[in-house]
Amino acid sequence: MTQKEFITMIAVSLGSFMVTLDISIVNVALPAIQQELNSSMTDLQWIVDAYALTLSALILSSGVMSDRFGKKQIWNIGVAIFTLGSIICALSPNNIWLIVGRITQGIGGAALIPGAMSIIMMTFSDHHIRNKMVGIWSSSTAIALIVGPMMGGILVNYFGWATIFSINIPIGILIIVLSTYAIKAEPKNHEISLDPIGQLLTMIMLGTLTFGLIELSQSPSLLFLVTVFTFSITAFILFILWESKIIAPLVPLSLFRSWEFSRNNIAAFVIGFATYSNIFFLSLFFQNAQGYSAIETGFRLVPEFIAMGIFAINYGKIAKMFKTQTLLLVAFGLIVISSLMMVQFTSQSHYTFIAIAMFIMGIGMGVSIPAVSLLTLKDAPKDKIGSVSSIMNAFRQTGMAISIALLGAIMTSSAIQALQSSFPNYESMVNDVITQGLISSDISINQVQSAWAYGFNIAMLGAVISGVIVIICLFIQPNK
Repeated sequence: MTQKEFITMIAVSLGSFMVTLDISIVNVALPAIQQELNSSMTDLQWIVDAYALTLSALILSSGVMSDRFGKKQIWNIGVAIFTLGSIICALSPNNIWLIVGRITQGIGGAALIPGAMSIIMMTFSDHHIRNKMVGIWSSSTAIALIVGPMMGGILVNYFGWATIFSINIPIGILIIVLSTYAIKAEPKNHEISLDPIGQLLTMIMLGTLTFGLIELSQSPSLLFLVTVFTFSITAFILFILWESKIIAPLVPLSLFRSWEFSRNNIAAFVIGFATYSNIFFLSLFFQNAQGYSAIETGFRLVPEFIAMGIFAINYGKIAKMFKTQTLLLVAFGLIVISSLMMVQFTSQSHYTFIAIAMFIMGIGMGVSIPAVSLLTLKDAPKDKIGSVSSIMNAFRQTGMAISIALLGAIMTSSAIQALQSSFPNYESMVNDVITQGLISSDISINQVQSAWAYGFNIAMLGAVISGVIVIICLFIQPNK
């Protein structure tokens, strides 16, 4: 390995580490952000979803842009935008600016998530060396997931929530310096077509859908919901019509004629819906239902990511012993079992039971993520591998965004209903206690914690149902 190849791997691994760290580190800080910025539960959902939603919408175009303008150029621009977003987040005086910063981070992250693999593929031509580098790169992602909650807890507890974003600034600058020096430049290919209309319709479709789902917890009027969801459905129909007519679509719809491809992307969506969003709900559960601090929550989240890291890194060895589809079936079975255990969590649950449930979820994640990737890419046409990979990643990120919006609204509404059953004449006060995190002398901490635990239980039922749907899909074998 040459010096530049070695530095390229450092830059790519650091970039993936930074983006992945941001996924796991932010959730631990949510209660601290709520307290300092007077955030509502809706604000917290947007702080997480603004990033996930932007990722899922733009990731479809990032691969095409890398091929057209050069992988090195798009990578560096992505790092710069992500770093700028981190600066905006760290300096945010209110929720609006924080959400703007998260959107900016999502724009940059959309270039980095698929960009890392393509740079590795471009840099290392030898098959064995390339596989080794992919393993190293995967390890950086696993490490970020493991240290993220702990690091987030420590930073929030001792230095304030803004530091979880400002830590990205020196890392981003270092990545740009290393990437500029080491990553190979390649000629631009202006013959590759972009699909700006398809991209715009995707953003409208996902944005309005998520907005409507998040607002459900606020009990909006029927007219409001009909208007928002009509916009989303209209954008979806226009997207299908547009993509079926143009020569170089953002999403080649012909791919979905294959049941296997459609099924695998349903699985990718549910991975995001039932597992990627899990840290958001667990962070709120530990802090709002069990009363732990940010640093205590960070350390309590670790078992899930340790299990995920162990099984993801060793997936190659496991895959030699079993068929990929069998592994995927077992993985989703574990995800359902773990989610069912989480449905039983209470404000008084012992941590041993919680840790076992999280560890089982981590095993399911560590096996299902590479299994879905391999099944999806295995039979993909060579000229559409980039599109197939982008679609799969988009489904996964969209699953996470929809879960936080829908299950987050369900969790909030359920917690309010549980608390209102004890205080039927204090509707406004109960709403403020749950959605704004306000303290009331009329309501005990134990009652609030029990209400949050109940809301968490109901939300986890959604994860159970989604996992069961995938298991059913895996048993469906269409007629050839």
